[in-house]
Amino acid sequence: TLAPFSIFSNVQRKAKESKLNFPLYILDNWPKIRTQVEHDVRDMRRKTTYERASDAIEITYDAIFDRLAQNLDLNKNQVEFLKNTEIQAELEHVEPIFERIALLFEQLEKGNEVILISDMYLPENVIRQMLKSADERLAELPLYLSASIGHQKSTGKLYKHIFFKSRYKYQRWVHYGDNAHADGAVPRKLGIETFVHQMDAFVPYEKL
Repeated sequence: TLAPFSIFSNVQRKAKESKLNFPLYILDNWPKIRTQVEHDVRDMRRKTTYERASDAIEITYDAIFDRLAQNLDLNKNQVEFLKNTEIQAELEHVEPIFERIALLFEQLEKGNEVILISDMYLPENVIRQMLKSADERLAELPLYLSASIGHQKSTGKLYKHIFFKSRYKYQRWVHYGDNAHADGAVPRKLGIETFVHQMDAFVPYEKL
């Protein structure tokens, strides 16, 4: 999909087709509700570092749906349906970028170490299924996931975590990604060489 809300729209369609008696408000506004709840959980996580005695601010997939259940008074079956349907939609819509996968394995063939880094709230087992769907070999690579570690690329702390975890001993660290801030500006401040590529996006009239 070209935007995250496309996945939420997919879930919305399937919720309308289900027999779980979702409130009409949810059926009509699911992409907006899902986005707002995620923002709410992120905001709470950022504002409670003192109370939690932790600077980890990344959220988890479960936390999003726990808050959703609290805010909208949904029953267990409804929450599980929304949760599992979204994961299934994520898995169904994986689309490999073959030239970048080829570049990755070229680096391995040259003897370079390759790791995967992602800012993502989905559980690690789901991310590995997505990787396997793109190319089975990808699922075997080391993966540093913000949801598992608690820190993000966008703050720089995930890169620092990797640096100390790996007991860094390399001549160069080259990072590839698609986000100008999290994959470009932030790692460059840490002395990491970066390559940021453009993602496909909707043209203006497609957004209407």
